[in-house]
Amino acid sequence: MMIRVTVKPNSEEETIEKVSDDQYLLKVKEPAEKGRANAAAVKLLHRHFKKGSGS
Repeated sequence: MMIRVTVKPNSEEETIEKVSDDQYLLKVKEPAEKGRANAAAVKLLHRHFKKGSGS
């Protein structure tokens, strides 16, 4: 599966919004410095898909 992800750093809360079948908007609290927002996005996606897979 391939998806497209847009990450919005410095948000007040962490959320995932499904924009279309293959596109997601992630809002993370961390700033876009030294990969912190990207790391938070990876963790958020992991939790989202792990929960959704029935594990």
